[in-house]
Amino acid sequence: MAACTDDGFKQKAVIELIQGVGAKELSVRLRKVYKESALSYASVRRWVVQFKGSPSPKKFKLSPSAGKVMITIFWDFQALLLHRLLA
Repeated sequence: MAACTDDGFKQKAVIELIQGVGAKELSVRLRKVYKESALSYASVRRWVVQFKGSPSPKKFKLSPSAGKVMITIFWDFQALLLHRLLA
């Protein structure tokens, strides 16, 4: 029983990843691969419509980081021994 559920998840993932192919064509392709355990045409059509309506992934713009600075300081009781500024 778990194998059927796994096949269903895999098929839904395939439907989600393959964009621009109609439900009928996807149903035929799934039948070739999964044979008897393939999703029905109605299920494939429903998932195609659902995934088509979902928002596309957002693209992020890369921007340079805000110039961060790090300083290392070593001291003892009497005075500053060493400092190093990394920019």
